[in-house]
Amino acid sequence: MGFAVTAANVILAVAMLTAFSTAASSYWKNNSTLEEARRAMDARAVKSSHANITLSGVAWNSSALTEAFTISNTGTVGMDYTNFAYLIDGVYSTATQSAGYPKLNGVNPPTSDLLLPGDSLDVKFGLSSQPSSLQVISEYGIYAHYP
Repeated sequence: MGFAVTAANVILAVAMLTAFSTAASSYWKNNSTLEEARRAMDARAVKSSHANITLSGVAWNSSALTEAFTISNTGTVGMDYTNFAYLIDGVYSTATQSAGYPKLNGVNPPTSDLLLPGDSLDVKFGLSSQPSSLQVISEYGIYAHYP
């Protein structure tokens, strides 16, 4: 009878060690995932606080039915301009840009998808009528509007 009690204690100890090992590895895996997500959120918050864009040179061409404007990165963070969203008269625009646009620093086709600090992006959309408002939203949620 003494051997059975000792064996039962050993089996219980091995089972507890296995359960603890499984729980610990699960904890560290989840903690690592949460830490990675927290760091990504912090990096996005830092970029968002340093991002800034402005609209200028807004012009309507009534004969060609196009609206042209320039987006300038006046912040300290580069942005992927392919992720910009355009709201024309408060409606999300899926219209493609006119031929030869966009122009990154006056060059088409652009040599990069990044709008770096100090860069400008010339944009032109073909529209059916002159818009009363424009809004450009960047990947960080920063936006510029006209008027």
